[in-house]
Amino acid sequence: MGDKRLHVVAAPASGKTVLGLEVARRLDGPTLVLAPTLAIRDQWMQRLEELFLPAGNSTPDWVSYDLTRPSFFTVSTYQMLHAVMRSTEHEKLPSDEVETDTEVVLQQSVVVDVEEEEEQQMAAEERDERRAYSWLNLKRTDHRNAPLPDLVSLLDQIGIKTVILDEAHHLRSSWWKSLTNLINDLDDIHLLALTATPPYDVSPAEWDRYIALCGPVDAEISVPELVKVKNLCPHQDLVVFSSPVDSEATQINKFREDIVLFVSDLMKNEIFIRFIASHPWIRFPYRHLDVVLQESDVYTSMLVFLNRVGEFIPINALSLVADDITELPSFNYEWLELLLTGIFYPREGKRPKYDPAIEDFRKRLRDIGALQRRKVVLRNPDFIGKLLKRSVSKMDSIVDIANVEFGAYGDRLRMVVLADYIRKDYLPSKGNSEPELDKLGVVPIFERLRRSDISNAKLAVLTGSVLIIPTESEVLFRNIAIDVGITGNDIELSSLPYDTRYQLVKVLSQDRHKMVRVMTDLFSSGGINILVGTKSLLGEGWDAPSINSLIISSIVGSFMLSNQMRGRAIRTEPGNPQKTANIWHLVCVEPNSATPGEDYETIVRRFRAFVGVSQAESLIENGFGRLMIGEPPFTKDEIWEINERMFNRSMKRNEMRESWNDALGEDKEIRLIEDVQFAKEHLPRKAIMKFPLFVLLIGLLQVSGIALTSYLGTNWFPLALFFTSIAIILAIPTFFALLKVIRHISPRHSLGSIAQAVLRALCATGNILTPYPDLRVAVAQGVDDSVYCHLRGANRREESIFLQALQEALNPVSNPRYLLKKQSLFSKYDIIYFAVPKVLGTKKRFATIFQNSWGKYVLGMDLIFTRNSNGHLELLKARTKSMARLKDIRAETVTRWR
Repeated sequence: MGDKRLHVVAAPASGKTVLGLEVARRLDGPTLVLAPTLAIRDQWMQRLEELFLPAGNSTPDWVSYDLTRPSFFTVSTYQMLHAVMRSTEHEKLPSDEVETDTEVVLQQSVVVDVEEEEEQQMAAEERDERRAYSWLNLKRTDHRNAPLPDLVSLLDQIGIKTVILDEAHHLRSSWWKSLTNLINDLDDIHLLALTATPPYDVSPAEWDRYIALCGPVDAEISVPELVKVKNLCPHQDLVVFSSPVDSEATQINKFREDIVLFVSDLMKNEIFIRFIASHPWIRFPYRHLDVVLQESDVYTSMLVFLNRVGEFIPINALSLVADDITELPSFNYEWLELLLTGIFYPREGKRPKYDPAIEDFRKRLRDIGALQRRKVVLRNPDFIGKLLKRSVSKMDSIVDIANVEFGAYGDRLRMVVLADYIRKDYLPSKGNSEPELDKLGVVPIFERLRRSDISNAKLAVLTGSVLIIPTESEVLFRNIAIDVGITGNDIELSSLPYDTRYQLVKVLSQDRHKMVRVMTDLFSSGGINILVGTKSLLGEGWDAPSINSLIISSIVGSFMLSNQMRGRAIRTEPGNPQKTANIWHLVCVEPNSATPGEDYETIVRRFRAFVGVSQAESLIENGFGRLMIGEPPFTKDEIWEINERMFNRSMKRNEMRESWNDALGEDKEIRLIEDVQFAKEHLPRKAIMKFPLFVLLIGLLQVSGIALTSYLGTNWFPLALFFTSIAIILAIPTFFALLKVIRHISPRHSLGSIAQAVLRALCATGNILTPYPDLRVAVAQGVDDSVYCHLRGANRREESIFLQALQEALNPVSNPRYLLKKQSLFSKYDIIYFAVPKVLGTKKRFATIFQNSWGKYVLGMDLIFTRNSNGHLELLKARTKSMARLKDIRAETVTRWR
């Protein structure tokens, strides 16, 4: 800590809390710990008491949870810090900012697909969950109407020496401002920043701000490294598919059938076809050039539609986006969505009055349910996404998983099911012992498991408002409660009116917050086999090392939250060196659909944050592809087969442990590397090589001419001299052309050359500061004809910049400020384009450096500025050509252990 900054990146469950406490102990001075949630705040005190204080002692008086009364060791949340600092500025402390939770707001920002009433329910339940089991619920009302003592002064008075930031970057901007103001105002402190998810994907300005506060990353500890040294257990991710139940499928199928009929009628409607064909943009495109350039996607969709229905397209209309009709993208529902949205909801101005027949099509879309937020949605409207994400078919998947896991593990099973909602109203009553379970949630899942009657499995519920334990575990439960300080008089147990095998627990004292510890100990000691709870309470900060099976029944797909939930299961268990863990993910898809739905996309996105052993080869990597499930569409038979493979795989825990050992290796010096994966179609080798090959052909003709004239004798000396002179002139271009052909002779060589061009430009423009001689581009061929590339010798931030720039150069052209263009000498239609990466397109000087570097390693090309009329026309053509060449194939960033 020479700069008094220590910045550590480590996976969930890797012991960051213990590391922070040890650093504070060694620095030996007053310490302030700031955490993102109440649960994680409490975890800091748990670790302090368990590992650093004498057993049996109560919380010492030198510990404080109150920022207005800091002590030698003070633990609080970022939200409370923000609230206190606002109040010191003579602002009223709002009641909704008092001891609520950072993550509640974060959850509301990522779960954007819930209905308003359910969003409110989720927020309220999460607040209840966290408050119910906070170690210390402080009443703050005395501070709401009066300014608090200045926090900086209070910390200076106690001689604050160390500040520990736990997951500091996952904050709203106003809270980040309060945090940075505090740190800047404190003098001569040591700062320790701990995170599992650094913001590598933010803008350079945000990254610089983050590093200015936390310091450069000093150490990064990955999941495989921790598994290798046995700090985390071997584990595997498993996915169970389901299809919508009948009531859900009926709604979806009706929508699909209505859309098919609508599109069929639209494509045959002469009035609509004539409307598009006679549109001013199509008839007189150059008169409306400005608006066409602004609405280029809508304009292209018109051409795609006309081409699909066989209507003539004027050459001046086509020439704006393509050189030939064959270059137009294929017609699909996505293009039709763009077309109809552009017609019915113009970006600027009011919608004109259309022919009644065209207006009827808009009304039909409204009646079908294909209009939402001023957009036409023909493929996956919100209601289908919600049906799939919340499909009750997932409860059948949970029952299947529980049966398989309990059958294989028996009483040793320690399974946790995490859900988004409690749904307390689904608890059966005496008059209704079997309510219909038509929504996902903790209580419905418990009920579905209870009714399935898994033989001998002990089920339980742990939430902020509902506690249920197995009757057979009552004695053990009471004994554990006494051990943690809850007497028998403080607990009331009553049998569920519909099933005496379970007891509903009520805590009558102020010790309700201790129930998490009681239930955790009951779970760990075998009094519970399957525990159902909310992700708010148990999904982060909760420590139960005995978990060996986790079902994530949550619709949240964000990197941080998914990683935190998964981290509950992969901890090692003291006294059980053979522990392994299965992490189950649930997904509901439409059978036979090429776009299986938002739920599937959420799972794919979630898997980008996880690494595990690939099923294709002995390799640890991230991404959904490592499960070898295949690509949609999935038939019902395929769904069944996938699930059977998952269930069979789940029972082979010893094989899973061995696969980790094989992939990690014993003596290999390997590490986690971030690669970018390209399909061979990404690499335009043929397009690149035809230009230098032409020069080589000319050179070959010169050599042939020299040889021929030499053979014919001295009478042909003038002609030989001519050929020789031309050959000398072309010697240097021929040499470089030969060099370019060699550089692109294979996909691996081609990607290596392109990567060198990108790297050179990034170094020359100062975007990468590590000296170029210390860097090396590494390229490898995959087993499926994919090509992988990564950068060695750089820091993680520089690696991220490089990979992003490389992807932008080779992915379909989007909206870059600058383009590279090469046109054939023999055909004005033979053109290739590449995008100048965003980080290199901010200045013309940077773009020119990239152009020169590209010319050296790849191909000499012209630089086009796209933010004027001519450049925008080139951009339209570049988009069309890249879409035609790549057909929406995109490079992906993958993390691999090699």
